[in-house]
Amino acid sequence: MNRIQGPVNKNPGSKFYFYPTECCEEPKPCKCQEPHQTTFNCANVSGATSIPIINILDSTPVPKTLGTVSIDLECFDKPKVKLSFSALVSFGTAIALGFTLTFRVFKRCGNVPETEIYTFDLFQGVAVAIGSTIPVNFEVCDGDFCGSDCCTYRVSVEGSSLLAAVVGTFNVTNGVLTVLATEHC
Repeated sequence: MNRIQGPVNKNPGSKFYFYPTECCEEPKPCKCQEPHQTTFNCANVSGATSIPIINILDSTPVPKTLGTVSIDLECFDKPKVKLSFSALVSFGTAIALGFTLTFRVFKRCGNVPETEIYTFDLFQGVAVAIGSTIPVNFEVCDGDFCGSDCCTYRVSVEGSSLLAAVVGTFNVTNGVLTVLATEHC
């Protein structure tokens, strides 16, 4: 079997080339007025229930993973990624005093260890009745890539309070995690 060496252009007028196992656009100078390559992926956030709100004076909060989503960046030279998260937070118990929900975004690309890239704190300083619902959404722009083929983003949440009287649980439902990547000029 003959193995093809280097890029092959089957259509001389095309700006695309392919290897037997991949298809990418030829590297070229960036021209911002041209349309850029984009890719998209999304994942539903599975229902995370009965997540405790921990008094951090007594113990350490335990993060709960809400969801993960991966994106293939193999054919990008300088990718820019927008990650969006939205969900509903509901409370299984009434909470009379202030607490904080901390959402963390982690990224893992290739064989590099996972790193935290973003933190979003939602402070609730007023009483919350049982069954109350709070919408949560945030977006992260990420452009820190170094020769990565595939990156996976993970979102976790934890509940904490400095007040001994605050204990309770919350649920995260009806959520979605999306990533959109484009070539950055």
